Amino acid sequence: MKLRWILPILMAAGICLTGCGEKRGMNVQQDEMPVSPAETTMVRQTDSHSAAETTTILSGETQETATGQTDTGKADTTPAATGTGETKAEGSKDGSGSSGGTTAANTLYGKWETVSFSKDSGERVSYDLSDSVHRSYYVGLDLNGSGQSALTVGTESHPATVAFNGNAVEVCTVNRDNPVRLVFTVSADKNSMTTEFLNGKIIATLKRIQTDFSIKDFLTAGSPAESGYSAADLVGEWALPGTFGTRNNTMTVRADGSVIMRYAYGGTRRGKVRIDEESHPDGSVSYWYSLCDDDNTAWLGFACGETPVNRLYSDQDGGIEFVRISLEDVAIEKMNTLTFLMRSMSGGGGNLELDRSCTVTVDGKTYAKITDARFSINSLGRAAFERLVEETLSGTEKEQWGAVFDDCLIEQDGQTYVLISQAHGYYSFNTESGVTITQQTENSFTAVTNAHDAMNGSSPTNFVFDGTNWTFESYDFQ
Repeated sequence: MKLRWILPILMAAGICLTGCGEKRGMNVQQDEMPVSPAETTMVRQTDSHSAAETTTILSGETQETATGQTDTGKADTTPAATGTGETKAEGSKDGSGSSGGTTAANTLYGKWETVSFSKDSGERVSYDLSDSVHRSYYVGLDLNGSGQSALTVGTESHPATVAFNGNAVEVCTVNRDNPVRLVFTVSADKNSMTTEFLNGKIIATLKRIQTDFSIKDFLTAGSPAESGYSAADLVGEWALPGTFGTRNNTMTVRADGSVIMRYAYGGTRRGKVRIDEESHPDGSVSYWYSLCDDDNTAWLGFACGETPVNRLYSDQDGGIEFVRISLEDVAIEKMNTLTFLMRSMSGGGGNLELDRSCTVTVDGKTYAKITDARFSINSLGRAAFERLVEETLSGTEKEQWGAVFDDCLIEQDGQTYVLISQAHGYYSFNTESGVTITQQTENSFTAVTNAHDAMNGSSPTNFVFDGTNWTFESYDFQ
């Protein structure tokens, strides 16, 4: 699901707490001459008279320290209020001032970034950087011992002060006009952190990374200014090249960048289109239309090339090929499929390939063995016809076909037989002259055959997108 019910951008979303810019015992020196950034350990008195709180501050701004002049004339910075690099709180065995133990700052140095979201109920929320709302809730943390720590919120990076306290890391951006304060809880194995948004309604999990933040890669690869490509290039219908009766993979890309892949032998896979960048040793760059799952993992890619895009290849040198098809193509294929179904169940076997020497008789009706390989009928039998109906019709138009198959198909000894006696007429769509599309919306359109005849008329047909496929909602032979 998308996080559109939490639309406020993170910078203004209730995590921007007051007090972030206050001194609060940290003694952030604002007016005196700055010295070299340093890591400073200070003792901050808590409400308890028996224990102090140990806080290590990493800052891009100057901290108040005890400074002595060295022979080189540079500032020699030592921890304030103590002559050692670590201050142990009174009454605390581990020096943390709390029961959680001390998180050594240097074990957390490096880059951390958001890898998942969950609700306060524990329910996992799909996290997808291709969604602009999700990007606004991205958090990246760069902990640096040289006093150059930074917090990335959404797509913006800010210098920050960092305070370690037990298993908690408190981060404040150095921005007096609009400061951001986040508290990260470090896991016991120090392999992950969590932080809360919207007063705990959303919990983000961060993990350590060895490369640059993934949001930068995403924005670089997906930026129209950089690549000139976008998911909008692929909006529409796609199919593997083939002829009628061949089971082909087909694909629909929607206006929001979502994609539905329909596999030839059943099943679908859903995701979103993302633009990825690939750098080569010679310094050149290529781009890819990547199909990604909800966790942003790519499972198929097509090389970007000339636009507008009418063909897609899964490799720079070819590979899997998809061709763009129009709604006219979709309507004609669906009409021809329905004609094939009506003709096959007309009592004479239609134009199905049959072994008429192999028949069975039931209740006075004669059935012949089907040998037709189109749509894998010879191997799938009735299931092949049922799949065609599922892919072609919806609503009441689909429901009536169960009774038709009960009357016209028999499966016996692993073979499928079709009724060849009691033949009757059937309607058909004359698509040889094409169709005209009208009343088109994102989820529906009407198609009318251009050829008219006395038997079949113009055959206006209403199509709807049922979430997976374009299907007949209704049709008429006028």
